[in-house]
Amino acid sequence: MSSESPPKGRSVRNELEQLAAEYGSFIVIIVGVVVVKWAWSETKRSWRDWIRHISVALFVGAIVNSYLADIPQESLGDGAKGAILALIVLQADHLFVGFMRLGSAFRENPSGTFRAIIDTWRGRK
Repeated sequence: MSSESPPKGRSVRNELEQLAAEYGSFIVIIVGVVVVKWAWSETKRSWRDWIRHISVALFVGAIVNSYLADIPQESLGDGAKGAILALIVLQADHLFVGFMRLGSAFRENPSGTFRAIIDTWRGRK
């Protein structure tokens, strides 16, 4: 019988610790933004609204976090990156809902919606 040594590599605990170190601040910022939005919300949201908000926040946050990771540390510190991420994630849900409403209006009345967008862009309305 030959004695087999355990496979080389990292353990599950080490993998989890690495993930927490790499994405911990990202998750804290996302959860913090959702809690702040909940605390200052004047409307009562349904659970589907919160799931949509968290999903959009995680999606947009992941994309922005990937972009911010490419910026050198000397150019932009961790605090500035966190602030940018928080502000973008805070507005992501509003932009998503706005684009959904715009798409719905465009589906019902394409020419009227397009004209309203052009008038708004030119400052007529």
